Amino acid sequence: MYLDGEDADGGCEAIDNAATAMQNAASYDTRYEQLSDSLTDIYYNLRDCSESIADAIEDLESDPQRLEEIEERLDLLGRLTRKYNCSADELPALAEKMQTRLEELLSFDQNRDRLVSECEQAKNKAEELAKKLSAHRKRIAEQFAKKVKAEMSFLNMPNVELIPAFEQIPLGSKGTDRVELLISANPGEAPRPVAKIASGGELSRMMLAIKTVLAATDDVDTLIFDEVDTGISGSAAEKVGLKLWEVSKQCQVLCVTHQAQIAALADHHYLIRKQVEQGRTFTDVTPLDHGSRVRELARIIGGVNITQAAITHAEDMLAAYNH
Repeated sequence: MYLDGEDADGGCEAIDNAATAMQNAASYDTRYEQLSDSLTDIYYNLRDCSESIADAIEDLESDPQRLEEIEERLDLLGRLTRKYNCSADELPALAEKMQTRLEELLSFDQNRDRLVSECEQAKNKAEELAKKLSAHRKRIAEQFAKKVKAEMSFLNMPNVELIPAFEQIPLGSKGTDRVELLISANPGEAPRPVAKIASGGELSRMMLAIKTVLAATDDVDTLIFDEVDTGISGSAAEKVGLKLWEVSKQCQVLCVTHQAQIAALADHHYLIRKQVEQGRTFTDVTPLDHGSRVRELARIIGGVNITQAAITHAEDMLAAYNH
């Protein structure tokens, strides 16, 4: 080995020779005594290191079984990390988790009665809470339907009837209720699901009424209304416009309308037109300034031939709403 070679190439032998040489030099000049002592100390330290290394090598060579155990252990760790797709450092925590799960499975019979009892208790509690939730829902649903009906009456639907229908379903994460809002838009009609009997205009006005009721609590950023003015005009259209304006205080409202009474209440007015270019249809959206708004409102009021009376009426409408 490097420190204790069989010939002069060993480190210990080289240091020993150097120490001897310095001892000889010190016999002629005392200045070399300290160097001679230092080299002698180094020699003995290296000799100790050499003997320790030799003992370690001898231990390894005399215990091949230990070496085999280490190799088997490393191989096992490699297979486990590949199998469970984790690092070697994560294996102890994974083993503990699996041991806990194994103990649970082995003690299943002992724990079964306790778990069944806890499950039954949890189910009873959930059913009790579901009953309270259902009662609360029915109470709030009645209040909600009454408020929406009042808003729809204001929106020129005075004969509307709204009935919240509850159907009991198996217990789930949201309780035991399936709720549907039934509507009767005209006298003598039986209440039916909204989707089956409400027209586009009725749905828009109903949504407007609902959003008015929920304006303070709804977190929707933008509402879009189309055909909200279907089948109405005059004061009814103005009422719809006022409700849209009221809802716009809580969120952004986009409304497509053909009624001047509704358009005049908007903060911004865009003219939407379709035109054909090179055989293709394009939709053009143009923001209108005050003068353009006056002319567009006058066109909606008076038709193709815009009269001075229509322009004056449009200006009066915008002035009435501070636009």
